[in-house]
Formats: sequence, structure tokens, C-alpha cells
Amino acid sequence: MEYIYQDFCKDIEHLKAVLNLADALKGFSAQTNEPKIELTDNKFLELAENVHLKSREANFGMVFIPGTIVLYLGGRFEYFVKTLLKNFLCL
Repeated sequence: MEYIYQDFCKDIEHLKAVLNLADALKGFSAQTNEPKIELTDNKFLELAENVHLKSREANFGMVFIPGTIVLYLGGRFEYFVKTLLKNFLCL
């Protein structure tokens, strides 16, 4: 029965990581002092510029992430309690 609790705790940790990523992307997209850097043959900088552009384009949609995660977490908690009670009551 311990594995049920551990799985639920892992899910919470993963969701925290997603929220931290969303927060970091929000801060990254807010940067306006873009340095003038030559991007030739620098794949990392090209990818960073692309992520910056995409995060700016998706800025409005970022507000939906916490709400979606709350809904997911509610369903995950329901499943956790249901599984716990089934195992406890041996149904």
C-alpha cells in the first residue's frame, strides 16, 4: 500500500517541476533586453531564441497551466483515495 502513496507524492513533485518550468518560461519570455549575438553555428543560441519567441507567443496561454494542473491533481487525488480505500477495504 506504500507504493500508492509514493506514486501520488511523485506526481506532486512532477507537477511542482512543471509549475516551476512555467514560471521560468514566463520570466524568460518577459526579457526584452536581447543582446545582439551572432547565431551562426551556435545551435544552443538558436534554440534559446526559438524558445524565447515561442514563449512570448504563448504568454496568454500560460495562465491556463496552473488551472489545468489543479484539475489534474484533483483527479489524481481522487484516484489515490479510491485505490487506498479499495486496498484497505479489500473490495
